[in-house]
Amino acid sequence: MHEAVWDDIPISVYAKVECMIYSIRKKLRAYTDRQYIQTVWGVGYTFDPGT
Repeated sequence: MHEAVWDDIPISVYAKVECMIYSIRKKLRAYTDRQYIQTVWGVGYTFDPGT
């Protein structure tokens, strides 16, 4: 069913991406409270360097 709705991308790929984003956010929090990576619902993620 998943493949019929979301093409042929396996669920494990999404889980890996979420895990990596979590890890990156955790590492950034060690240096700042600013949230550089935002989740865009239905789209993915965006990075805001805050120039």
